[in-house]
Amino acid sequence: MAMRLAFDLGLHLDMSSYISDGSISAAEAELRRMVFWGAYTLDHMHYHQAIIHAHRPWISKSSIQPQPAQGPGHTHARKMCVDSATAIAKLLHLYELRYTFRRMNIQAVAITCSAALMLIFATILNRNFDHDHETVAHLSLCFRALEELGFSWESAKRAQSFLLHMQGLWETKVRPYRSAKRAMSEAHDKSRAQSPQNKRSRTSPQPGSGEINDSGDNLTLQDSHQKGDALLDCDSEDFDWLWAASMGAVPLS
Repeated sequence: MAMRLAFDLGLHLDMSSYISDGSISAAEAELRRMVFWGAYTLDHMHYHQAIIHAHRPWISKSSIQPQPAQGPGHTHARKMCVDSATAIAKLLHLYELRYTFRRMNIQAVAITCSAALMLIFATILNRNFDHDHETVAHLSLCFRALEELGFSWESAKRAQSFLLHMQGLWETKVRPYRSAKRAMSEAHDKSRAQSPQNKRSRTSPQPGSGEINDSGDNLTLQDSHQKGDALLDCDSEDFDWLWAASMGAVPLS
């Protein structure tokens, strides 16, 4: 609606010729420009929020996914949601530089909350340090935006509290998994360091026997495969329980 009104008022037009002939002042032209680009930026945020809402129901790896699998699946849905959340964060940064968040439209609260929720989800799944650092920076910007919006809109305070609670809940649930993964990695490194290839055992196995003789500290080949398979199952981004925990009432107004 705001964009339609902006076009009707001609706020998108170049006013240089009107300034030259004295029809309007430079200050009036600048005001028109600022109003238009503010509405334009918020309109693009709406677009990316719509992308998140369209793909978010499908980010679960198993829930409501068609069987047999059809289409691009949960990986595509997650990528679209995270990419749109990142785009919203970048647009928020541009908006902050030019207008600040204090007088932003109330619709920005729901948009920012949607983006922040997906960025929190991305930090849980992401294992690339460099990319994770960028995601955390975008998430921090969303929280700062909600804090500033809280001076004008009470719903922003509720949204911020909800997101902080959800972030703490997810991190608490993920911590045991990460600890188990770290322990498995250390055990695997220790097993390799003490393997017959690196340290000859006292009794060499017969060729083709399939036996691995060690001091008893090493994992057997079968145990290693079993634990590796269990870790793979957990490591395959099957975090449906994370998303299920977030599907309660999200404060939007």
